[in-house]
Amino acid sequence: MARFSLLTVLITFLISSSSAHSNGFELAKNWQFIEEIEGIKLYQLPAQEKGVIPFRAVKLCSYPLDSFVRLLIDWEEKSKWIPKLKKVELYESIKGKGHIFSEYYHTPWPFYDRQMLLIGGVRKQAGKVTFWARDFEGDDRVNKNYVRAGVRYLEVALTPKGGKTIVDFKFIGDMGGVIPMWISNIIQKKWPVKFIGAMEKRIEANQLRETDFYRKFMSTMNAIPIKTEAESGNL
Repeated sequence: MARFSLLTVLITFLISSSSAHSNGFELAKNWQFIEEIEGIKLYQLPAQEKGVIPFRAVKLCSYPLDSFVRLLIDWEEKSKWIPKLKKVELYESIKGKGHIFSEYYHTPWPFYDRQMLLIGGVRKQAGKVTFWARDFEGDDRVNKNYVRAGVRYLEVALTPKGGKTIVDFKFIGDMGGVIPMWISNIIQKKWPVKFIGAMEKRIEANQLRETDFYRKFMSTMNAIPIKTEAESGNL
């Protein structure tokens, strides 16, 4: 695989100011709280298309924002901690739009594993750092050995709060093919809880690298201030 100089998606994203897919963004305005698991607040959408799996998970985590940025931007290490992620393939950058990449996920037998072919990036605004991704429109990198999953809207927003970080993880997409309800329920509730838990565990173990991607991000974006605790939003 060719080597590049920056990204993550977490879930893997490159520096960009591009916005998420408009259809997913509009849907994502209507989240409703359903329950709290392990300190993580889970939300669902009141109505959704058949086959579409949306989830939102929010937690105030006891680690600084910088730790989460280091973790999420390190795309080469993602398969070591993200639940069910087999591998990441990083392709190319499109100037002013983001980076093209694939994430491959294990799916329980007898279902085929999934590929997400995405374009994504990371942006730093006054109050937070946001990693985002959505479907890449091209199909020349579709792997025929996998079912392609669709991603309308994927966002991991990080907001500092008194030395801690509010993690707000949103996803709207479909897994492609036939997925039974019990797997959909796992994706909607268990997967985001495991994802945030895995981030915290890796940070706690200090399994973080200061990669070239991270250094480039910080040198490019340091001119934009992060808000103080008093200015940041609440959970």
